[in-house]
Amino acid sequence: MPTPPIRNTATGESRAAAAFARVATGLLLVSVLLMVGRIYWRWHSLNEPSTVVIVAGDESLDGAKVEISGEHGHWTEKLNRDDGWQISVLLDAGTYRLVVTHRKLELLNESFSVDRIRGMRFDLPSMVVIVGSGQFADARIEIRCDPVRENFTRAEIKLEAQDHYRKALYLFPGSYYVVARSALNPDRVLARVDFNVDRAAPVRVDLTKAANEEATP
Repeated sequence: MPTPPIRNTATGESRAAAAFARVATGLLLVSVLLMVGRIYWRWHSLNEPSTVVIVAGDESLDGAKVEISGEHGHWTEKLNRDDGWQISVLLDAGTYRLVVTHRKLELLNESFSVDRIRGMRFDLPSMVVIVGSGQFADARIEIRCDPVRENFTRAEIKLEAQDHYRKALYLFPGSYYVVARSALNPDRVLARVDFNVDRAAPVRVDLTKAANEEATP
């Protein structure tokens, strides 16, 4: 009687296992691709603020009002000590306008655009206070930068009694000097003061004190 052929069941099981592994791997790959696609779609479709805009000042700008407005909303903040005189706002991609005012004076009025990757930073100038007395009521007072800066050439101010012979101006970090000359004789220097703006502390320039020191033998 002939012997029946012996089936290699191990080989059949191995092939079945390999086929199952290929199917499982394919399903896993499809699942991963679908998950990545969903994340990508949500990232592009969800309207969530993703870009930070920073407005930075210093102690001299305490209380400055910062307004940002655009198609996605309007934000109003104030610079203060608690936040280190710096504010950060999360915005959607788009075009906005930034307005900064301090003591009713507009320091900045500028439009800007942000995308989902690139943010913005605005560094504000510092307030410098020039003080004098009646002897400078008619003086020609100039502020210059040394060395000369591209964004600043010179500024001319007038000290008046109604302002108690005080004048505030806003300057970016750098080395400056203020010189007061006689209105009748421009060659006569009443006072000169060199000063630095470095955001470390508020700057106050006293012309009366400088004039008295120069007059002292």
